[in-house]
Amino acid sequence: MVIKRMLSAAFVILLFCTVLTGCSNSSSSSQDQLGLHLSSDPSDKTVISTVTRRMNWVVDYSDMEVLVRDSDLIVIASVQSIDSVVAENGFYNTHATIRISDTLKGQSSDSEISIAATGGYVSYEEYVKNLQPEEMEKQGLDWTEEEKQNGVIKAQTDQQNLLQEGEQYILCLRESEELGYVTVGSYHGIMRMDGDKVWRKENAGIFDKEAIIQSIREAQES
Repeated sequence: MVIKRMLSAAFVILLFCTVLTGCSNSSSSSQDQLGLHLSSDPSDKTVISTVTRRMNWVVDYSDMEVLVRDSDLIVIASVQSIDSVVAENGFYNTHATIRISDTLKGQSSDSEISIAATGGYVSYEEYVKNLQPEEMEKQGLDWTEEEKQNGVIKAQTDQQNLLQEGEQYILCLRESEELGYVTVGSYHGIMRMDGDKVWRKENAGIFDKEAIIQSIREAQES
């Protein structure tokens, strides 16, 4: 059974929005009526601001068949290190080193590879270096020195899973001349594993791990 979650398909990025928050622990979560935790973000970082990019796609990457088709390499891997989080191509990318434990599509000559993924936890220094003074004033960036030193800005696309050191993921990747391996469909190619469950988004789309793996295998046969 191929798992699908249909989304409306429009064109490119239509909206950027910045939501300023107070200091909070990003691993806090709410519960639904069944007692399931609705947040899959395992980070214990102090988030002092959240920047969300909302995207509409010409290609429906919520469709597993499409996601698998456009992936050169699909792996189960753990994040060994977060090497940098920098502004690139109009948003933020996390550059990380991953260790592959299983390959679901394609081949990699190395068990450890570098990848780039949309979004990440951005330092205050990286966040403000490209902002004009009027933009900083508009956003009310009056953080304390402690917040500047220890806090982070959480930059994500549509409640995506962010790469975290030590966490395990199913990653759908394609080769890019500019960045090497990058996640397919931005956040769609980052599925965080949590025991026998998989989160396709941070706050939604929780599936059985074996069902996701089977749907990836079946998509290659269709």
